[in-house]
Amino acid sequence: MTAYLVIDTSTRYGAVGLWRGGGLSRAAFWRSRNNHTAELMPAIERLTAEEGAAPSDLDGVAAAVGPGGFSALRTGIGVAQGFAAARGLPVAGVSSLEASAHPYQAAAARVCAVLPAGRGAVAWAAYGAVGGEWRILGALGDEQVSEYGEFVAAQSGTELFCGEGAAEVADALRERFGSGARIVEESAPLARLGGVGALGAALLDAGETGLGPVPRYLRPPRITPPNPAGRAAT
Repeated sequence: MTAYLVIDTSTRYGAVGLWRGGGLSRAAFWRSRNNHTAELMPAIERLTAEEGAAPSDLDGVAAAVGPGGFSALRTGIGVAQGFAAARGLPVAGVSSLEASAHPYQAAAARVCAVLPAGRGAVAWAAYGAVGGEWRILGALGDEQVSEYGEFVAAQSGTELFCGEGAAEVADALRERFGSGARIVEESAPLARLGGVGALGAALLDAGETGLGPVPRYLRPPRITPPNPAGRAAT
């Protein structure tokens, strides 16, 4: 049976799983203290040991490519690429937002996935079936980062809202749309990990692989420029 390693470090939560037979046969997640680098490989080693799967038993790797945190994404993608390269495995990258929406595609005609973006903002995208094809919706046709108020103003209220960031905007959505707001508040990233597995497995099965070296960011990382030489910090 085909087995794929699934990795998601889009946010402060990290998650890994093994995809077999059309689903996650085993999964683990943790809340990181900005230290995915030290936590990810041990989590993979524990997971494969508990499943009784040697690295040689795996057929590919699927990883979330964002949007997400700068260092977190770099860690997950770097480990996925390194793990795959060392073993000659194919690797596929999956949008973290599409992975968040995927488990709910049968629950609503329009599914809006939301992830925390920090500083009072969320990353989001709406998905639905058009001509029998599940794809991203909207005039902009792309993933967005919006302040809370801008995000709520852009919604129609007919969506099902899901994803790790849905809880951050739940009160504002209910204030605007009342009981019509359908919100799935997730306390752990396992639904998203399942989406990464399903979408990644489809790509790997079809031979559509190739995880680019640059994670997908929707806003630049917060990096403070150094002080000019000879000037003290104030």
